[in-house]
Amino acid sequence: MQHEELYDILQAWSPIKVLKISRCSIAHFWFGTLLKDLEALEMNDLQTELVNSIIRTISLNAGRNLRRLSIAGCVHASLTAVLFIAVYLTSLEYLDVSRCPGLADVPLFMLENLRSTLRYLNVANSNVSADTVDALRLMMPNCEIVH
Repeated sequence: MQHEELYDILQAWSPIKVLKISRCSIAHFWFGTLLKDLEALEMNDLQTELVNSIIRTISLNAGRNLRRLSIAGCVHASLTAVLFIAVYLTSLEYLDVSRCPGLADVPLFMLENLRSTLRYLNVANSNVSADTVDALRLMMPNCEIVH
């Protein structure tokens, strides 16, 4: 699927609530404003260095509505992604960052900001230590954390 085709689909189906773009090859992501009503986004295994930029765009445009986000296997996800998730996705209930080697202990402590909404966090097969998971469980007792 070409970038323009995805834009046309999003424009035609707006307001879109759920978007699954796992394993897509994305060179641009300038249509974030079409996703202001997005509630669930699955973009697993994106092998683009733009993943942090995409999360920034989604966070700034769909931040108050997004409830589910899965970026499992996005090897380029970094501190930047976690920062935007923690600050702007204040309604997030489900977050899967498993298989994201760029995410380590320190960035995940920022997720404490979501302690009142986050109910599920998957950090399996990442560089997050057991000590960090234990600390997160204490900070977010209502969140199921998979390690």
